[in-house]
Amino acid sequence: MTTEAEAVPQSVYDKIRKCLALAASATEAESEAAMRQAQKLMAKYGLEKADLDIADITEGEVTVHGYLSALWHGQLLHVVERVLGVETFFRTYGSVKSKGEVVFVGTKPKCDLASYFYSVLMRQVVADRREFLETVWFCDRGEKTVLANKFCEQWVLTVSKRLENMFTNVPEQAQTYLERRYPNMGELKRRRSRVDAPEFLTAIAKGHGAAKGKAAQVSFGVEAKPNETAMIGMD
Repeated sequence: MTTEAEAVPQSVYDKIRKCLALAASATEAESEAAMRQAQKLMAKYGLEKADLDIADITEGEVTVHGYLSALWHGQLLHVVERVLGVETFFRTYGSVKSKGEVVFVGTKPKCDLASYFYSVLMRQVVADRREFLETVWFCDRGEKTVLANKFCEQWVLTVSKRLENMFTNVPEQAQTYLERRYPNMGELKRRRSRVDAPEFLTAIAKGHGAAKGKAAQVSFGVEAKPNETAMIGMD
């Protein structure tokens, strides 16, 4: 996609689509005229067919301080992707890989919902994580982090299982948008929790218990469709 294409008004895309539709259904003379008009507009604005396919795709962002590289955070984003049918990626700030923005890619209504859905899930899991940390006060800081991450992984897994009936597919247009807009996008390496701590089973059980009932709250929130998004923070 060219820089010029990014600034093309939506009305131009709409006009080109109408011309292409007319070209496919009108008489031969009208069809040829409509196709010429569509090709003329596409040439004028430097557009290709793929640009038309992704014209309705946009981005929505939520600022995040912490957790970006945690395994459970990636699992949580996968839940959002599957429930809302969006793609996601990160924008990190400089060399700080734990802070930045989570970016959702899809139609505007889907991006708005994904931003809200993600914010709700994050507020809930972070709040439950803090409560869990209070129960392992006797551990050192490193052990607390490992156990809290395992707690969150199980929390996300439990919510994911309860939302499976809402899963949908990500549209090809969103994937095409990412490929064309960000062809050189890298991958974020995620931290995996160690599995040698004897308290892991307790952390898993508590994560499962804390997530019970949360899926029902979230699914109601998705249908509520608020437009506001929240800044997610880490204490």
